[in-house]
Amino acid sequence: MKRIIPLLSMVFAIVLTGCATAVIHQAQVSSGLNLAAESGTIYVKDFDASRAVFKGDYSDVAEKVAAQRARLPGVITKEMIDYLAKNGRRAVRYDGGASSAGLIVDGVVTEVDAGSGAARFWVGMGAGSSRVKANVRVYRTSNTSTPIAALEIEGHSGGRGGLTGYADWIGTNSKDIALKVGKFLCGKK
Repeated sequence: MKRIIPLLSMVFAIVLTGCATAVIHQAQVSSGLNLAAESGTIYVKDFDASRAVFKGDYSDVAEKVAAQRARLPGVITKEMIDYLAKNGRRAVRYDGGASSAGLIVDGVVTEVDAGSGAARFWVGMGAGSSRVKANVRVYRTSNTSTPIAALEIEGHSGGRGGLTGYADWIGTNSKDIALKVGKFLCGKK
């Protein structure tokens, strides 16, 4: 009996935490480009979520969808700027004018799938998985008509279950996207 309790505690902890991440499904990068070696400021635009398709729990509740649609861009922008700054890059929110040479990161959120909060909470292990999908373009400030990199990226809850899977899934998935794009810009995997 004494051995069963620690074992059950460990299994319970694994089920509660699960795993979540962001995945780059497709990346197109200009030939010979090394984003990690690019100098200058990285300007991060608020991602456009105005046309995102909402699915899953509460996707039929207009007030909830409107609140999530309004929240997404700020979360992604803040988290990406914070990540880039922690990794030695100068990054600021893009306000419509790039005052120095550097890169502009622009994104469009295409899908927000709440999945099933009940399934994530009670089952975990990927059941009821939530996800946020986005298309991201990176431009040089000197040429904003031709992207030097394009990504299709998805932040998802994966096997996260229990309270962590039920809680702030939209914030967590958006943060996962921001961190994955930040790592891409810093040349990390």
